[in-house]
Amino acid sequence: RPVQQLAAVLPPSSAALLPASYRPLVCSGSSPLAAYYPRDVPLDSRGCAHLWQAVPLLPFLPITALLRELAPLPLTAEEARHDAVGRERLYAHPDLARRVCAPPAVRDPE
Repeated sequence: RPVQQLAAVLPPSSAALLPASYRPLVCSGSSPLAAYYPRDVPLDSRGCAHLWQAVPLLPFLPITALLRELAPLPLTAEEARHDAVGRERLYAHPDLARRVCAPPAVRDPE
């Protein structure tokens, strides 16, 4: 589900993007998942000319542990609506949409 995916990848500083009932799992030091959401993340900058090129060294979050902790947490009706898998949408400038979404040209056989 989309909200579960967000909970798996967002850092604690972005917890406001999660449903209110999920936030303590990400932000609280007493959370059973606290070790997987570090406040300070070491960076591997070996071979990097710039700090933005560094690789963050994040702990591996076992998805089974995350799903077990999220399962009993309630979602509001609006949060549940946002968590539903819906149709894909493509947003593009009209000029780009005409090129990207146009059917392929049919060539006459020679």
